Amino acid sequence: MRLHSRFRLILTAALSFPLLVQAQVTHGQKPQLPPPFATPTVGNSPDGDKPPAGFLPKAPSGFKVNVYASGFRRPRLLTVAPNGDIFL
Repeated sequence: MRLHSRFRLILTAALSFPLLVQAQVTHGQKPQLPPPFATPTVGNSPDGDKPPAGFLPKAPSGFKVNVYASGFRRPRLLTVAPNGDIFL
């Protein structure tokens, strides 16, 4: 790589760095943060809409879709054992 190309690469990276890193300047003081649950992102959860009765997703030909289990309140993890057992 020529020296001119290296210099251009270093200069571009140095000039772009402040644009990529944004920090709150506190001058040694504690940062000014909003109180907990005050920002709109806290209430940005998904909607709890239920599908119509009898709805099943469409699957490609050769595949079948059915309801295996329902009524779970807040499932967190689904895993399948080597023998095919499903744990929720």
